[in-house]
Amino acid sequence: MNPGPWGMGQTGVPFGDIDTVKYYLGLEELGGFIGQPSPQHPAKKVTGLKCHRKEVSGAKLWGVIKKLTNDCPAQQALLNLCVHNFCPLIFMGTSGRNLTPDEVKAGSSKEQLFNLCSIALSYSLDVLGCKCIISVGRFAEKRAKSVIKTFDKSQKVLEIPHPSPRNATSRANWEENVISILSTADLLSEFSNPIQYS
Repeated sequence: MNPGPWGMGQTGVPFGDIDTVKYYLGLEELGGFIGQPSPQHPAKKVTGLKCHRKEVSGAKLWGVIKKLTNDCPAQQALLNLCVHNFCPLIFMGTSGRNLTPDEVKAGSSKEQLFNLCSIALSYSLDVLGCKCIISVGRFAEKRAKSVIKTFDKSQKVLEIPHPSPRNATSRANWEENVISILSTADLLSEFSNPIQYS
C-alpha cells in the first residue's frame, strides 16, 4: 500500500523493518544515513536506523522471503524479485495515526494520486520485466488488477494476506498461509531457485 511510520517511514525501504534493513539488506554497511523530512510529525519522528520500534509486517514479509530463498544473501534473492509500494507517500492524521491510501478522503486529489501511482507501477513492471505481481493485501490486489487492465499488461496478479497485526488472517499461521498460496500458484520455485549472484 504505502509506507508505515515504523518501516518504510523510517528506512525508505518497503516493509522496512529496522533489523531487516540493517542486517539482511545491509543498509548499515552502506553507511546507513537516512535524512529527516521537514516538517516532521511530532508523534512520528524519523530517526532512521536508530529507531527502536519493530515493524511487525516487515519482519514477517522479509522473514518469509528469507525462508523461501533458503537464507541466501539479499543481493541474490533480490535479483529475482522486487518489493514495491503502490504509493510511496506516508499519510498521517493530526494525532499521528497512519492513514492508508484507501482511507484518504475521496476527491480529485486522491484520484490524481492513484493515477500517478498506477503509471509508476506500470512503468516499473516494464523496466523490471515482471512476470507476476504478488499483491500484499486486498488493496494492493485491487490496484494491481486495475493497472493490468488499464495499461493492457499480461502479468498475473496473486494476492497474499497483508501481514499487519490489524489483519485477523495474518495473526495465526500467516507464513504457512503464504507458502500454501504460492505453492498452489506454482511459484515456490521462483523463490527457491533465485538467479545466481556473482
